[in-house]
Amino acid sequence: MELTVHAIERIYDRTEMRPKDVLSVISGGAVVDLGMDNKGRQYFLFYSPNDNDAKVAVVSMGPTRVITILKSGYILPRGVKRVTRRLKEEARALLQKFVLARINANRPLSESPEAV
Repeated sequence: MELTVHAIERIYDRTEMRPKDVLSVISGGAVVDLGMDNKGRQYFLFYSPNDNDAKVAVVSMGPTRVITILKSGYILPRGVKRVTRRLKEEARALLQKFVLARINANRPLSESPEAV
């Protein structure tokens, strides 16, 4: 999976995370699947610990590319789940589990899961 230039810009604009860390979290499955829009784009909720909030990643069909990053309050297309407090808590728990697994494996957060 890769990041578009637009996605990298949005990561810097809307989170305090590094692009490779965002990509690692998404690629590593530490996300809540919110569903797909009618154009085939997938929406994933992930937790940004530095911001203490969740964000939404919009990913192309495949999934092959992260297209953009949205704030959790952004109005999402029809057919995509609305972000709730419960979903944010789920995203946070998934990130904690992901980070602990990385720590236990002595791997940095930004190391690609495919590299192992």
